[in-house]
Amino acid sequence: MSKQQKSKVQELKTQIIKDLPNFPEDVVEQFLLPFAEKLGWPPGGCQNDPSNRWKYLLLSNDLDYWRQLKWNKKTLKLTPHKLLPTDIKIVVDLMRLMFWGKRLSLVKCQIPKNGLSVFARI
Repeated sequence: MSKQQKSKVQELKTQIIKDLPNFPEDVVEQFLLPFAEKLGWPPGGCQNDPSNRWKYLLLSNDLDYWRQLKWNKKTLKLTPHKLLPTDIKIVVDLMRLMFWGKRLSLVKCQIPKNGLSVFARI
């Protein structure tokens, strides 16, 4: 990524944080920022436009709704008996993607550069 691209991404991140100051930085960086880079920011007017992907990402709520949320970070121990069979399949698909680079139908994502080290810490 060029210096100019990094600067634009940082500006976009700053704008998202300004618009949603209650959002944890991790949520902004890992969820909102990649979509904002592709779809633009702010997502305005998406509630009435079925072709706008933000409508589904933001569950048809506007930014005022999301500003009212309070976030709590919790660490949960994830064990198979707490998961539904469909959830276990998603976890297995993610593991296959991370370790062997095998893309499966349920997992359509990019592997982050530090993905394997993040996955190993879980």
